[in-house]
Amino acid sequence: MATLGRPFRLGMLYDMRSDKIIAGATLWDPQNLANNTSTFLQPYTGFEVITDDSLQNKAHALGVEASLKLSMVGGLVDISGSAKYAENFQQTRHETRLSLKYSTTTRFE
Repeated sequence: MATLGRPFRLGMLYDMRSDKIIAGATLWDPQNLANNTSTFLQPYTGFEVITDDSLQNKAHALGVEASLKLSMVGGLVDISGSAKYAENFQQTRHETRLSLKYSTTTRFE
């Protein structure tokens, strides 16, 4: 699930109706999570050049699903961090944009 700059950790609760993370509540206590979580090395590096400035392509580049994209457009989600990129559009016809999407992964938990 794309978090769009929102902090999200294993065991946290999410309210799909309001598209918000429920802060302070978890399914398991931290000790139980630490004892029952596996970590695997998963090295990956990739890049993609994006030339289209549409919200559709920006959402795709960020890995955003349709329901979250609708929440972004409707203002239900406070966009922060790297997701601010989705709100930044070309201002004039005399402007050209190019984005480089760089992805890297070190481990899977």
